[in-house]
Amino acid sequence: MIKYFTAILLISVSSYAADIDTLLEAASQRPEIKSLKLSEEISRQERAKTLYNFTPKVDFYASYEYSSRPQNLVPITPEEMNVNKSLPISENIYRYGVKASMPVFVKELFDTADILKLKKEKFGILTEIAVIKNQSLLVSLNSYFHYLNKKREYLQKRIESLKKTKKIVKTGVDAGRVPKSELYKINKSVLELEMELQDLNRQIEDVKADIFKITGQHIKEPAKMDIAGDFDSNFSGNGSNFIQIKPYKYDIKTAKKELEKQRAYRYPELNLSASYTQNMGESYNKDEFESEDIGNVMVELSVPIFDAKSQKEIAIAKNEILKTRQEYLNERSALSSLEEKFNNKLPIVKKSIKQAEEDIVYAKKLLNTAKVAYKNRRMTVEDYLSYEVDVLKSESNLAALENEKWQIYAGQALLYGIKLTEVLK
Repeated sequence: MIKYFTAILLISVSSYAADIDTLLEAASQRPEIKSLKLSEEISRQERAKTLYNFTPKVDFYASYEYSSRPQNLVPITPEEMNVNKSLPISENIYRYGVKASMPVFVKELFDTADILKLKKEKFGILTEIAVIKNQSLLVSLNSYFHYLNKKREYLQKRIESLKKTKKIVKTGVDAGRVPKSELYKINKSVLELEMELQDLNRQIEDVKADIFKITGQHIKEPAKMDIAGDFDSNFSGNGSNFIQIKPYKYDIKTAKKELEKQRAYRYPELNLSASYTQNMGESYNKDEFESEDIGNVMVELSVPIFDAKSQKEIAIAKNEILKTRQEYLNERSALSSLEEKFNNKLPIVKKSIKQAEEDIVYAKKLLNTAKVAYKNRRMTVEDYLSYEVDVLKSESNLAALENEKWQIYAGQALLYGIKLTEVLK
């Protein structure tokens, strides 16, 4: 009974065919994308941690101090220096209390918080790019799967067609009307197509494995894809819409802010501190227990004069800005070139698809004519087989062009940052 239910389960799993929306959603939830989301959250928390430096830090403390010469528990005014009384001076001093401190103005902390904010935003863009990249790769692989599947169907049809012709030829050979060599030629053609079919099956398995890698799902057949609305209108952008260039813009902003941070050493720092302490000990002159409390508040202004290391850090930060700008320009040039290629190539591919569809119609008409001619012995087997090959070439060419169109769409989606869940159905 268990084996029976297991078999049923395996059959249902093996025949599972996910729709494109399910696969696109699965491609958007892969571990590498979750890792980028966590990096974004870590950057947010790091910024919050930096800003927490502006909140007071409060500590409780306790201490014991021994001195070979008696020390004041607290500062004593001249009026309190009466040797006839027990004085708050002792060799053994116990202290406990509370102290607090906080920066009021530290330019470097503000700049660090701004850098971490930019870092967080960059991770958000990288996450979005990773999602679109996975979706584009999925559409590209699924399209290629469709291409291989169609080519396999075409091959199977051609094999079936040749096997039917083979029966006719074999009848002629058996009757002595047709030389046996013609049967060998057809057998060879069938074998070559079957070998090509096996090669296609191997390629299909590779594509399935790649789809599983980015979705985590096993599929038996390619998912159906259709365009929702005007697909091309989504790709009417310009260079400013390149999503892959946005991280480079953040790199430039971060480099500029890093330069500000290095220059911040010139700014004065203002810090506030306060404490309340209870001090206890035996007076050295009367051996009586003394306990005194004292509180203080201090505002400290620190003005930097010279720091040679910071000068070098500033020079490095300036060069980093120049470097990030060059990287930005290089990437923008590469993406603009890619955009031009897609825009110029897509109309050509679309026109070629229409021509390929017409070509198939004519190739099939010629094949039907050739079948009649061969059957009536008005055509050689070599000429007939060439018509079979022409049909297969025409059908394969159409499938290849359809795949190329989807490859361009997938590339444009990544170029302009279009989530394919919004334009496919």
